Amino acid sequence: MTNTGPAIVVDKLCKHYGAFKAVDNISFTVKAGETIEFAMTNTATDTQHEFEVLGPDGKALGEIGPTDPGQTATVVLSFDKAGSYTFVCGISDHEAMGMKGSFTVTSA
Repeated sequence: MTNTGPAIVVDKLCKHYGAFKAVDNISFTVKAGETIEFAMTNTATDTQHEFEVLGPDGKALGEIGPTDPGQTATVVLSFDKAGSYTFVCGISDHEAMGMKGSFTVTSA
């Protein structure tokens, strides 16, 4: 089993329907070569949410899939390349509603 760095707890970053909004000024950095666990508890009462990470090339790196209200899910991702990464909620129109953000992976 691979040791991971500190967990980034998505629900602690979130302030809107158990998900995340860029306007919350979510900011964190990761070093290239690190493996990070993302954890999300969906605190919404009637809506699924997910957390998908896209690499600098715009391709999906991994995700916490659709998560029902009251449930917790995790994903462990490794970041091999420095650059700007984005994250979105891919459920329905959630990304358009602002459930998205970005973070930087710096050179090791």
